Amino acid sequence: FREINGHCLVPNKHPENPALAQWIKGQRYLYKSKIDGKRSTITDQKVTALEEAGFVWDSHKAVWAEQLEELKDFQEQFGHCNVLSRYEGNYPLAIWVKRQRREWKNKIDSLPNNCMADERQQQLEELGFV
Repeated sequence: FREINGHCLVPNKHPENPALAQWIKGQRYLYKSKIDGKRSTITDQKVTALEEAGFVWDSHKAVWAEQLEELKDFQEQFGHCNVLSRYEGNYPLAIWVKRQRREWKNKIDSLPNNCMADERQQQLEELGFV
C-alpha cells in the first residue's frame, strides 16, 4: 500500500484490499486499547515497527490535519478562509470547511451536539476562520 500510495493512511474501508483494511482496523483497535491501559496483544516492538513504517494510528486526526493544511494554503493564496461550498478548486476542502463551520458554530453557541475540540477551534481561529 505504501509503495503504491506513498503513505500508510489506509482507509477503514478499502475496497481494493478489504483484508488489509480489516487488519489496519484491528491494529488501531489494539493500539488504542494499549494506550488506554486495557488488555492488548500488540507489543511495543510491533508499535515501533509500524511507526517506523509511517503507520497512522488515528486516521481521523490525520485527515483533519491534512485538511487544515489545505485550508492554510487556501488562506495564504486568497487572504481569507471563506471557502465557498461550491469551490471547484478543491471540492473536498469546501465540504470539510462547511462541516467545520457547522461544528464551530455549534461550539460557539454551546449547543449540546457540539463536538469540536478546543484545540481544533483554536487552530481554526488562528487562521481567521469564521
